Amino acid sequence: MIKPATVVGCVFASYFVIFWIFFGYWGQALMTAILATLVFSTTLLVVSCFSNGRPWRAFWIANAVLILIFGGLELYGLLTIENNPATRFGGYPLSVDGHITAAGFASLSFDIAICTLSNFLGFWLSRFLLGRWKVE
Repeated sequence: MIKPATVVGCVFASYFVIFWIFFGYWGQALMTAILATLVFSTTLLVVSCFSNGRPWRAFWIANAVLILIFGGLELYGLLTIENNPATRFGGYPLSVDGHITAAGFASLSFDIAICTLSNFLGFWLSRFLLGRWKVE
């Protein structure tokens, strides 16, 4: 029971801290951390049942699923919302008339990179702590 709780806690903490640093809003960081931790931890649990004791293989598969879900939702939003009022990087629109702009592509890439970084740091921290505590 200590292993799953440690993984979930470390992944949540890494998401919360990284998103708070990059976006500056603790509420947005908290919401994103909760959602991403639920998706990542659930996927990691399912994948770890089939990975035959290889935690890093399970991690990368779960990470790919999370990227596909979050990236797919963002891409769907960019392509389907006409006259999207969302801006980023100094006020540049993310999409215009259902077409992704350069700022939209950069935003999508940036969000996927942050998700990957958060997952990696949280999973690495959990593996480090479990090794340090000598939990089997």
